[in-house]
Amino acid sequence: MSYSAAPFEEEAEHARQRAALVEGWLSDAQGRALFRAAAETTGRGAIVEIGSWKGRSTTWLASGARLAGHRVYAIDPHRRPREYPAAETLDEFLGNVARNGLADIVEPLVMTSEAAAAHIEGPVELLFIDGDHSYEAVRRDVELWLPRLIDGGTVMFHDVATAAYSGPRRIVR
Repeated sequence: MSYSAAPFEEEAEHARQRAALVEGWLSDAQGRALFRAAAETTGRGAIVEIGSWKGRSTTWLASGARLAGHRVYAIDPHRRPREYPAAETLDEFLGNVARNGLADIVEPLVMTSEAAAAHIEGPVELLFIDGDHSYEAVRRDVELWLPRLIDGGTVMFHDVATAAYSGPRRIVR
């Protein structure tokens, strides 16, 4: 770990306050886990978030990444997700990232996970999968990204225990 306990706790609290202003379903405990995982990255690979919605999880990840001196690739087409077919979230996402002072840490990739896999070069150290929750899509994300995870890297999934989304749960099992 490249941070001391006091700044870590202070930054974690600032991340919580910033994330609380962003619409989303990530709990504080889940966000704190993302924050810690990002803060503990070594730079041997990228930090990749699949599914950003309006930036709640991105806020946690980028806040931790800042402590480690790294950036976050935030992948999301921001258009008509399966769960909310009318949603267009890019403007809100960009506004939230900017308002939270994280624009210099976050590289938005407005594309599918598959397109981003071709765009991002090199290995991945931290992978957060929270995109399309269908089994097929989660399986594809795993097929595309898991082989790029460095030895000792971290993969995290959201909605594994959410009854409405069986895809992440089936993949993790």
